[in-house]
Amino acid sequence: MKIYFENCSSLKNVEFEILDGRVQVFKKDSNKILFEINDKAEIFVNLEKVEITESQKEISQKYYELANKAFEAGKGIGKEGILVGKDGLKLAFSAIKSIFQGEEGEARVEAEAKAIEEKAQNLESGATELESLVEEFSKIHSILINEIDELSVNLF
Repeated sequence: MKIYFENCSSLKNVEFEILDGRVQVFKKDSNKILFEINDKAEIFVNLEKVEITESQKEISQKYYELANKAFEAGKGIGKEGILVGKDGLKLAFSAIKSIFQGEEGEARVEAEAKAIEEKAQNLESGATELESLVEEFSKIHSILINEIDELSVNLF
C-alpha cells in the first residue's frame, strides 16, 4: 500500500511504501521507484547501492526508522478510527432502541456516547503524534535528498 503526505511540501511529489523491510520512495502517481532504503540503512537507486558516508548513513537510518514509525502509527490510527466508527453506528441503533426503553435506555446510551467520545479523543491524540512524526520525517527527507547527490538528481 502506497501512501503520500499531501500537506508536507517536501513530500508532495513522492509516495512511500514499506515492503519486505525496505522503505521505497516512488514518484507520485507512478510505479517508478526513485530510491529505497533497507534495514541496514543502505540506499539503492535503480537497484544499485549508493556509496554513502557514515554521517549520511546515520541520516538514512533515521529516515528508515521514522518511515516505519509513521507507517505503524498511521495503521494504528486507521484501525482505531474504524472501531470508533463501528461503535458510533452501534450507538445510533441503541439510541433508536432507547426511545422505547425510557430513562434507563437513555442513561445507557449516554454512557456509551461518553465512552465513544473518550476513544475519539485518544484517536485525536494519536493523530497529533502522527502529525509530529510526519513533520520530523519531512525534515529528514529534505536533509537526505540534499545530502546525497544521487537522490536529488533522481527526484527532479
